[in-house]
Amino acid sequence: MRRTVIDDEPTAKLESFGAVDGAGNARDGLDVIRAAVESSQPCDLVGLDLSMPGTAGTIGRMGGTL
Repeated sequence: MRRTVIDDEPTAKLESFGAVDGAGNARDGLDVIRAAVESSQPCDLVGLDLSMPGTAGTIGRMGGTL
């Protein structure tokens, strides 16, 4: 299972659950998700911080559609 956590708090990256892709902000998180899709290994689970500074957790504002 491929997991991705997008959160500005380093302790929220959930390493205890095994290998996790991560990003510290929404823009980088969108890049991680796009790269996973382009490599034909899409994310099975994405944990998204709903109150990141400057984004309010809305990836749609950062780049539109995948």
